[in-house]
Amino acid sequence: MHVACAEFVKADAFLTTDDKILNVAARNYESLNIKIKNQVLWLMEIERK
Repeated sequence: MHVACAEFVKADAFLTTDDKILNVAARNYESLNIKIKNQVLWLMEIERK
């Protein structure tokens, strides 16, 4: 539900620590219109830039 809402509002990313959501997203990334990331890893990526 939350991922669908994030896609609906055209968010740049959906951040979560929920391993189930992250695993499903990794398997289905081609059909998603949003990036789903672990917020800790995402923050580390942003800080490197």
